[in-house]
Amino acid sequence: MTTEQSLLKERYRYLIYTGFVIWLSAFLPIPREWFWLTSWAAYATIFIVPTIGLVSLLLSIFYRKWWWMLVSILLIFSFPISYGLGYFLFGP
Repeated sequence: MTTEQSLLKERYRYLIYTGFVIWLSAFLPIPREWFWLTSWAAYATIFIVPTIGLVSLLLSIFYRKWWWMLVSILLIFSFPISYGLGYFLFGP
């Protein structure tokens, strides 16, 4: 195994941490119109976080880290989870 592969194997979990930070930043009170007509929360939970989750899912399958695979699946389904929690907490 080369040095680059071992560094990736040891540190790809930071990709998952970055995904969670971006997902949590979607709920902070920041200027909402940064990305065209969509808000940051929608842009982050629909496009950015699931993409990070997919990349981390592929890496966790490749390196056989099954616990990180489950966490990556949570990142992939960040929009339905966020929408469902909002619907449950605040109603229709």
